[in-house]
Amino acid sequence: FPCKPIRNYLENLQVIFEYIEVFYNRERIHSANDYLSPVDYEKQQISM
Repeated sequence: FPCKPIRNYLENLQVIFEYIEVFYNRERIHSANDYLSPVDYEKQQISM
């Protein structure tokens, strides 16, 4: 995830939102989800 200086509060909110929505929720694996990303885990649950 690229780091750059944050200039203001709204820019900070945008960076945090992008980190959570783009990386943490979609790509990062979670042990509680059998080491799948949340998106992959949800797809697996739907296909069962």
